[in-house]
Amino acid sequence: MSKNRPSTNKLWDRMGQVVMKASGEWVRLDVEVDGKGRTKMVYMCACIKPTCLSIYVYNSRDGTSSMNGHTCSHAAIAGSSSNNLAVWASKRGMPTDSAKANMTNALVNMCSWDIRPFLSMEGASFKNVIQIALDIGFASKTPLLAKDLLQSRQTVKRNMMVRFDKGVLKLQVILRKHFIDNGRIAFSTDIWTNNATQTAYSANT
Repeated sequence: MSKNRPSTNKLWDRMGQVVMKASGEWVRLDVEVDGKGRTKMVYMCACIKPTCLSIYVYNSRDGTSSMNGHTCSHAAIAGSSSNNLAVWASKRGMPTDSAKANMTNALVNMCSWDIRPFLSMEGASFKNVIQIALDIGFASKTPLLAKDLLQSRQTVKRNMMVRFDKGVLKLQVILRKHFIDNGRIAFSTDIWTNNATQTAYSANT
């Protein structure tokens, strides 16, 4: 199994591609993602530890969060992640009409009780949160309460500020290099309106 790294992510110290062309290019597979025939292109990769070799599917859009949580096990294929190949290879279960109705009622309550726009549930980040919660629940094999899984707003804010500070440092490096190379930068004012609250903002871009 090759350990050619697709990026500098330290994850690839532990993971390698399963199938590779002679040119060194990763081989992509067309994998079904639901029971309706929809597919997406993914890569096969696996833990490089000989006693594990758990196999996963990966694509750059969905990221590597599922593999970051990987722990080696003697039950190599029986991984808990939704990106584990065993889960992908098996037919995904479809929710019942009753389950969909319960979810619809919960979303109605969310929008009315928390005064959230209906557009919230169509966001990619909201769907990602729901998917992660489903994966965690599936992996736990025991009932979980949402209040035990969700973090406090202070914890979320603290983590966001840490991410923000790291982003500022990265931007500083990029801009410094840009100016050293005699690059130029332009500023312009912009006005936009929050669709949910109809509040107008003025910003510099």
